Formats: sequence, C-alpha cells, structure tokens
Amino acid sequence: MWALLSSTFVEAIKIMSSFVGKLLVASPKLNDSSFKRSVVLIVQDDANGTVGVVLNRPATSEMCEAWNKIAGHSPQGNGRLWFGGPMSGPILAVHGIKDLAELKLSNGIFAAATQDNLRQLLAQHDRPYRIFFGLSGWQPGQLENEIAQGAWLTVDASSEDVLNEHEDLWSETIRQIGRSFLESVVEAKHIPSSPDLN
Repeated sequence: MWALLSSTFVEAIKIMSSFVGKLLVASPKLNDSSFKRSVVLIVQDDANGTVGVVLNRPATSEMCEAWNKIAGHSPQGNGRLWFGGPMSGPILAVHGIKDLAELKLSNGIFAAATQDNLRQLLAQHDRPYRIFFGLSGWQPGQLENEIAQGAWLTVDASSEDVLNEHEDLWSETIRQIGRSFLESVVEAKHIPSSPDLN
C-alpha cells in the first residue's frame, strides 16, 4: 500500500503553483470526517490536481508497524509518523534540510521521498522531520470550489507550523488567521493574544 516515491511522481510534483507551501485549514463548518479540524500542507498543485498531507493526524499503530518493517526501526523522537490522508500514496518526508530534498515547498520547508534521502534524513536525530503515510488529494478545480464554498481557509506555511509539535495545531492556526484578519480590518499595529491585556 505504501511505497517510496517514484521518480515519475517526483518530477510531476516539481511543477509548483499557487497552493504549494500553503496550509489549508478546515473551517469550523467542515464536517467531513476525514478532514474535520485538519490542517493540510500542500505539496503539489498543477493541472493534474492538488495533493497535500494532513499535519495533525498521528499515524495509526498499523502504519507504525509498517514503518518499522520498511525502516527496520522506529524513528527517533516523538511526533515523527503521521497519517497524511485517505489516498494511498508514497511515503513522504517533510523536513528542513535543503540538501536532502527533492522539493522546496516554502522557505525552510522541504520534501523528500527517495530512498536515499529518507535514509539520510533518519540519521538526523537532532533535526525535525515528519514522515507521512497516505495523501490528501483534489481533482483539478475541486479545491478552489471547496474554498469558495467556505470549507477551507488558507495561510502561508511556516517551518514553525509544519515541523514543530503542537498541542492543537488546528486551533492555533485558526487563531492566527483570525488575528491576521482583525489586524487588516482594524489596521491595528498589535492585538494582544488575550483580551484581558487591552
């Protein structure tokens, strides 16, 4: 079911456009069980459609067992294995090491899927990375329609959002979007994180 990324797929996702490196944040009204309260990092957006990985769904025990069989050991550190989405797809790593990447997604955020890069990445015990099983995907035009219907909010991805562990990434990102919107509407230079500080 899961395999290393083929060179054909790598070449296909090198074509980047507007959504690559963005976060899709499920709006509070999105009730799809696969994506409710999800935050998705977009890794491909071209004429074939849009592909991303869910950042806030830990891998299942079956995925962890599959990874142990592939890699021969568990990854070092917590928060390394994740469920990227309901579509079958290659194992994909998202990390911050330019020299071990096939793709640049955003400033300081890279992706790797070839066997050689994944092996070297696993040796980086002190550098953050995430391994994803499965993908999330949309047909051409489908994501744009869902955004227009209010199912998703978008924001630029930062390495802080993508590579660090968060207690509740969805809530944090929703607050970040809300603050950005408020700042633009009221033209405030600073809005405190707590209203009590006003």
